[in-house]
Amino acid sequence: MKCRHFPAAALAAGLLFCTLFSGLTAYADDKKGELTQKQTETRQEYEAAQSALEELQNEQTQTESEAGRGGRRPRRTGRQAGRVRRAAGRLP
Repeated sequence: MKCRHFPAAALAAGLLFCTLFSGLTAYADDKKGELTQKQTETRQEYEAAQSALEELQNEQTQTESEAGRGGRRPRRTGRQAGRVRRAAGRLP
């Protein structure tokens, strides 16, 4: 028994596949762009937090050396604690 409508069915299936596939590639491109943007933003936040951490570590080293020399506690510790809290709040 021959199937007379096979070419039409194959053509319809091919068109349906191409239509769905093109929609999926557009969705994938949109999603890729969105994820790339999020990755860039996250990297910038990480670098800002890393810079804040380095600054705090430098201040801590300076504070420890000042405390070792004079035995007195510098006034900056409150400000440093605020910076640590702000930097920690930016991390994911």
